[in-house]
Amino acid sequence: SPLAPFTIASFKGSTGPAQENGVQPGWFLDLEACIRGSAKKPLMQMLSGIGGFEYKEGTKINAKMTESLLATVFDNLEAVLQRLNTNLVGHAGIIQLTFCNSCSKEQVKLLPEAIVEYDSGMTA
Repeated sequence: SPLAPFTIASFKGSTGPAQENGVQPGWFLDLEACIRGSAKKPLMQMLSGIGGFEYKEGTKINAKMTESLLATVFDNLEAVLQRLNTNLVGHAGIIQLTFCNSCSKEQVKLLPEAIVEYDSGMTA
C-alpha cells in the first residue's frame, strides 16, 4: 500500500510490545500515524539525516517540520526501514508505533457485485 508500505513479516522474539497488543505478521506499520502521534520527536531524532531532513535538539516541532519528515520518509523508504530496523530495539516505551491490520485508514465499503451471462447470440 502506498501509505502503509511496511508490513510485519515476522518478529525478532516471541514476545514484545507489539505482540502483547495483538499485532501479528501481515499487519502494516502506519508511518503517518506514528509521525503525527506521540512518537513524533523520537522519530525525528532517529530519522534525522535521511534525505536531507535534519532535526536539532531543542528545535520546536511544528506542522511544517512534520510535513517535511513525512515527505522525507515516503521518498526514502529503504533508508527509513533500515534505520527503524537498526534503532528500534531497546526503545520500548519511548517510541510508540501504530500498526493496523488493513492498508485502509477507513472501514472499507464493499460494493455490490453483479454477474451477467450473455448467450452467444446476444450483445451487450
